[in-house]
Amino acid sequence: MWKGHRVPSRFTAGAERLCRAAAVLFAACCAAAGQTPGNAVSPSNSPRAPAPQFAAFQAELFTRIQAFAYNPAAAGVEACALHRTRLDLALRPAPWISIRVRGEDSRALAFSGGERSRNPGELSLVQMRLNLGGGWAVGAGRQELSFGDERLVGSDSEWGHIGARFDAVRLSWERRGLRIDAFLSSPVVPHARGWDPVASGGSFHGVYAVWSGWNSGAATDAYLLWKKGHTGGPAARRATAGLRHVQPLGNRWGVATELAVQWGEEAMRPVRAWAGHLEAAVTLGGEPAAARLIFEYNLATGDDPATVAIERFDDLYPAGHDAFALPDPVPWSDMQTAGAILEWTAFRKWSFAAGGRSIGRTGGRGGRLLGWQASGFARWEFATGWQLCLSYSRMAAGAAAYYGGARHAFSVGVRRRIAGR
Repeated sequence: MWKGHRVPSRFTAGAERLCRAAAVLFAACCAAAGQTPGNAVSPSNSPRAPAPQFAAFQAELFTRIQAFAYNPAAAGVEACALHRTRLDLALRPAPWISIRVRGEDSRALAFSGGERSRNPGELSLVQMRLNLGGGWAVGAGRQELSFGDERLVGSDSEWGHIGARFDAVRLSWERRGLRIDAFLSSPVVPHARGWDPVASGGSFHGVYAVWSGWNSGAATDAYLLWKKGHTGGPAARRATAGLRHVQPLGNRWGVATELAVQWGEEAMRPVRAWAGHLEAAVTLGGEPAAARLIFEYNLATGDDPATVAIERFDDLYPAGHDAFALPDPVPWSDMQTAGAILEWTAFRKWSFAAGGRSIGRTGGRGGRLLGWQASGFARWEFATGWQLCLSYSRMAAGAAAYYGGARHAFSVGVRRRIAGR
């Protein structure tokens, strides 16, 4: 019903004003509450607060080799070595203030074609957070944003060579199972050399609410997000509204669903798009060899050349890696997938995952099956703080060609973590 209808600019401008007004109203409520650092609740009086400590640090060294075969018959193989060093420092000089600083050095050396990318010596996170009492907190600086299962907004800090970061101001309120976050931000665009500049990725604002006070242990998310510029040109504007619900069913089963709709304007054309996610999971067995079987279905609209409107869903800033620690070539956009994943642990030191999915497109003629993908992952904690990770994936030629992915992908890496106070 959206085909061929142009969206009046007042609707997109109204969505932007709504996001900004919600964030400003949220800040005004905080000020009206009269909370200041002087009358903040001490962590020792709050059962949710961590034990007071002045400083804590964590160091991480992560080295891995990745290989991608795009067209093995034509020797289209790309391999690179990735190394990332992270130093995290968390300071808590007073009960109501915390400061987080991260220094990161990320490098990638391609075995063919010379140096692939390099991001040396960067302070990737410099964030200050004030706990104002009464459930209120405000944070500012270069930081990670992560909501839901990172399908739309994720930091991808675990496997991403350079995780997503935002120059942001974030205001949070939490009380009795309800948490609301409002933020004004600009995504950080990584540069191969030098410091990543401020405000380099357009504008990204939003309000995200989570209600986890259901008696059944369920959780419901509602959100409104606004993106302007960066991808799609400086005049591109998209608003995204959605709902996500996670519902346990007894002791073993659980389901999760998410629905998001988008509207706005891009390249002087209206935007009308939507995406959905449905997941069911069951726990098998118990310790020390627990297993989890997950069934998943995803759908996101794609462009139809016969219509005026842009119907391709924009997945914003998701985590870029899948459950197998490999770059996911299939975005939550112009796609339809159905599959299953089996995750299990063994002897408390080993964890595994194996799965497969069918991949189809929704744009153009729609409903076309492009092929299958099979993936596997293994992780071994062979010593305290040491991990060995292995991944492999194979994708059908049609799907790989359509989404620009690799027919074969392989990764092996070693991670070392050190923590202290």
